[in-house]
Amino acid sequence: MTRSATTRSQHILLLAQVARLAISLFIAGLLGRHLPAADFGLVALIGAIFALSQDVLDMGTTAVAAREVARAPADEPQIMASLLAWRRWVAVALAALCVALGFGPFALADKPALLAALAIAVWLLHLGAYHVVFQVRQAFGRATLLAMSTHVAFLIACLVTVGLHGAGVAVAFAVVAREIVQVLGSRVIARRVLGYALPKPSPDFEWRRLMRAAGVFGLTGVLYKLAQHSGNFFVWSMASPEALGSYSAAQRLVSPLRDVAWLFATPLIATLTAMAEREPDEVVCQLGSHARLLVGVAAAIGAAGVLVAPALLHWLYGERYSQGALSALPSLRWQILGACFALVTPILVVGKLAFGRERDMLWMSLAALVIAAMANAWAVPRYGAEGASAAYAVSEFALLALLWSRSALHGNGMLGARLVLYLVPAVLVAASVSALEASPALQFAVACVLVILSFGVLSQLREQRESRQNLKRAEGALPALAIEPELSREALS
Repeated sequence: MTRSATTRSQHILLLAQVARLAISLFIAGLLGRHLPAADFGLVALIGAIFALSQDVLDMGTTAVAAREVARAPADEPQIMASLLAWRRWVAVALAALCVALGFGPFALADKPALLAALAIAVWLLHLGAYHVVFQVRQAFGRATLLAMSTHVAFLIACLVTVGLHGAGVAVAFAVVAREIVQVLGSRVIARRVLGYALPKPSPDFEWRRLMRAAGVFGLTGVLYKLAQHSGNFFVWSMASPEALGSYSAAQRLVSPLRDVAWLFATPLIATLTAMAEREPDEVVCQLGSHARLLVGVAAAIGAAGVLVAPALLHWLYGERYSQGALSALPSLRWQILGACFALVTPILVVGKLAFGRERDMLWMSLAALVIAAMANAWAVPRYGAEGASAAYAVSEFALLALLWSRSALHGNGMLGARLVLYLVPAVLVAASVSALEASPALQFAVACVLVILSFGVLSQLREQRESRQNLKRAEGALPALAIEPELSREALS
């Protein structure tokens, strides 16, 4: 049986993320070994600004717009046009805020060229609205290739900078350039996939309805990202740039891992939304099977990651962040634990979105942010980078616990015998990897192979095969994208 479009998209995104993780590990080691800790912290700060800016700009509109297009394909032109117009103005405000903060707590006023480039790049992030096109059409191939190409180009830029003994500000410029190329390239690809030029926003289109629908979900996303990245700002302001370098040494290894589950869950939004109105029970089954798979994979990753963390830090950073005052080992283990919780969260969020229950998530994300802020405020002055990492893990656990307790999956065996079956590979991974502690290289290789095998074995369980078959059947009933002929590229050019 051929794979469903949703499953194919999941595989494309996951394979790309694995490649990106490998490149990110190499970049982290390269920069961690050759950049001063303060410069390494600067690069992490620029990355955090982009991550937060993307979430503020998105405000849930990408996911909600994909849901609305799946419900009413004929409204796609006006949904896209209105979304771009709204994000453009928000991006202007964000760019101005970056400049203002650059003269304040970000302390970038002594780097005016970097600050100006950062503001321009933040404004261009509004073009990320075109990602709706990829979600609705399950057309992630060329966009994923672009993302990988820019990541490889960034790696080359880092190699050149280190080879020329350049400063961290040069790497920060490369981060900015990478973001600019990605958003501009995504726009070009999306317009070709779209097949028609977008009209001007119509005053008659109820775009405010779209913004209201996205507002709650978007605010939820912003609060969640603030909770995730709050440690950067607490360490920067309450500890030292060197401590932020240590914190970032661990965070850079974990960040790509956190994105895996979101990439896995994103292709499900349009399909499950359309399915929710016709087969709500099947949606619950889909969410349950995906959630159990992610729990099993997260447990295997967590077991392997905690055990290989010392060797990984030593290989990537040498002695700088693997031992001594700047050791990132405690931080890395805490962040791996938090990332395991974060791997399961997205599928539960997609379930809330498919059933139109965005408001349930708002107070949960707010609670996670409050917990993160309180934990950071207490732990960072006492434990520095390790305290910030522990605060992150606590906030991720709190959010997952709240989502799970309010989930509709309780009757789907989420805590029953089936879930125990999905945890068996993690036990085997932990036993096998811990037995190889005396040989770090072999330990790391075996850990990687066993985690991949765990995913492969779990995805072939009977429940997972049936879930994919039902997903393919549901896709056959989805409405085709109905775009009127007069909205062709020729008519609108």
